Amino acid sequence: NQDGVNDRFVIQGLERTLEFELLIFDRWGILIYENSGNPAQSWDGTTSSGQTVPEGSYVYLLKYKLPASNIEMRAGSITLLR
Repeated sequence: NQDGVNDRFVIQGLERTLEFELLIFDRWGILIYENSGNPAQSWDGTTSSGQTVPEGSYVYLLKYKLPASNIEMRAGSITLLR
């Protein structure tokens, strides 16, 4: 809602990773957003092509590699309210 509070989905600590990939899917499993390697970029409720997505629940998958570790994955859900 552009009030400056929780307007973007930000994952803290990505700048410490050697590599990462953030994928966001809609409720039908369609990939709507992808960020591969730009920790300054956070999700603002739009698709990778800039189209605004509707309110609802989305699933994220984060793959990352820290120094001296294997690739790890985390998944969760995001509820988007405008």
